[in-house]
Amino acid sequence: MKWFALLLASVVLLVVAWFLFGPGSAPRGHETTLHLPVYTAEKVVLVESAAQLLKYQPTPSDVDLGARLLVTLHDRLTADEWAPVQNAAFTGWERIKRVPGAQPGIEPIAEELLARFARWSSKEQLAALIRSANANEYWKPQIERGLDRLVKTPISVYRGSSLEAAVSVSIEADDFNRALRMIRRAYWVEGTTEDAKAPAPRIEHVLGLAEKASPDFPKLIAAWAEAPVNAEIAYIAEKVAVRVARSGREAKDWNLTERGMEHTKDLSIAGKFWEAVAWGVAKETGCGIVMEEGTLSALVAGKSYEAAFWEKVQAQTPGNTFPEASWRASCWGRVIRATSDLAVREAAFRKLLAELTPFDPKLSRKAMETWKPIVGEAEAARAFAAVEPAVLQRERELEQLQAKAELDRRDAPLRGELDWLKSQLGSAPSGKLDPQVTANLERRIIEIEKQLSR
Repeated sequence: MKWFALLLASVVLLVVAWFLFGPGSAPRGHETTLHLPVYTAEKVVLVESAAQLLKYQPTPSDVDLGARLLVTLHDRLTADEWAPVQNAAFTGWERIKRVPGAQPGIEPIAEELLARFARWSSKEQLAALIRSANANEYWKPQIERGLDRLVKTPISVYRGSSLEAAVSVSIEADDFNRALRMIRRAYWVEGTTEDAKAPAPRIEHVLGLAEKASPDFPKLIAAWAEAPVNAEIAYIAEKVAVRVARSGREAKDWNLTERGMEHTKDLSIAGKFWEAVAWGVAKETGCGIVMEEGTLSALVAGKSYEAAFWEKVQAQTPGNTFPEASWRASCWGRVIRATSDLAVREAAFRKLLAELTPFDPKLSRKAMETWKPIVGEAEAARAFAAVEPAVLQRERELEQLQAKAELDRRDAPLRGELDWLKSQLGSAPSGKLDPQVTANLERRIIEIEKQLSR
């Protein structure tokens, strides 16, 4: 019976230990500890081992395990056998390379590994590789050589090729120089027809227009006009034009855009092209759109679409801070100046006032005087009447806030004294404070509280 009791106690202890120290008790951060494969000659084992990298979160203490697993996969699988582990290996590499101390473990295989990544990458993975090359000086040389090997792979047709994917990703990232370099270094199988190469030569032509200090805008517009039959070329032409338009911002060289508009003013489709470019600049810059004010003004000033454009721009500026509201009010001011329609002016002025009023009603009253000669006296009066209740309400609120602030400033010494008196009462041991002192403190506290409550 005694032995049975001992056995039962042992079992209980084992169960308790399992719950306390077993797999279920491991910290969440260590659930993905890697296990290196033992039977590395079996491809199925390698693929299963690679899958660990999908959940692997490396730390400086275990990053060498991740590097060793990548080396094992590289050594035991050929480039042609790499596809089944591509997603897991790439995910692991993306995480491993961010951990300090990871480079030495991967460096011996880096160039070949990155060449495999480039060869078997999805478009999203290619985009990540290009971002890493542009942002990380350490990995840039190996990534560039891997991408070069990708481009040098002989192809007999452009569509569906790795070259098309790499060029497309580069264009999406506005990396036109890389896209152009890839197309120019393409390795075509002997006898490849022009139809099979299409549209690579056309893309090369359009991207080449961006190389010049002063692009050939008529040719860009001609390419953009291909939209009905070749949306891809039109899209690239527009992106190139947007890049050129934005490139003048650093030097405040709005003339670059203005010269292009001047040289193309006789083209029937030029107006629609430049409108598309202006909206492309606005969309690309997003919340930083204020920085592109000069570019946008150069693109739309005096055009038939100017008022509608600025109305769209203000609509895409979110947020309720004063700088954001001020920018939207500025856009409404541009709408007022750009339109000759009195009703549109009145509506725009009303919205301008509505943006300013919540922050400073004085600005609304000042805007009334500033814009009345432009909007029209009657129109301005009606617009202001629509927001006047809000202006008056806000003025009252600000007056109350100001009065309260003044009162708080004046009462600050009394509140300080009150806090000190209460601390004296509260910190004294029970029964140890002289009764007369206690009475004086309490009397003074009552006096101050009455003064503060008036």
